[in-house]
Amino acid sequence: GLVVQRTSPAEGKHIRACVVVSAPRALLEAEAEHLQLLKTVKSDALHGTWLEFEVADGSAFEGYEKEDFFSPCEESHLLYSALESVDCTPQFWQLMEKRTLTVTKTRQKRARRVHSLLCVLMTLDLVELVAPLHRESRL
Repeated sequence: GLVVQRTSPAEGKHIRACVVVSAPRALLEAEAEHLQLLKTVKSDALHGTWLEFEVADGSAFEGYEKEDFFSPCEESHLLYSALESVDCTPQFWQLMEKRTLTVTKTRQKRARRVHSLLCVLMTLDLVELVAPLHRESRL
């Protein structure tokens, strides 16, 4: 599944905390298949034939064997999609009831109608910003 790391902000920054989320290649591939991501086929790379990515046929796609098979843009899109697909569980709401939140009742009601944990956290202002980061190895 997703890999989540909490990091402390640098000294003097006005950020309370940062959460870095990454995904292993297998999860990105599964998400690419789910989203029917178009990738170039090896046998026809010169003509630019694109097909929907399928994990079972991975080796048929141009650059599949390389670490950077997914472009940074594709990787960000796939990771964000995977994040959005994480459902909010009853256990989450039980934890939230124990915490004191300075959130209006209207916003709480709106958040309970959303299924995506990420969307709920954003609605409750517990997540301020979702932004892609570059991997140092790809710079």
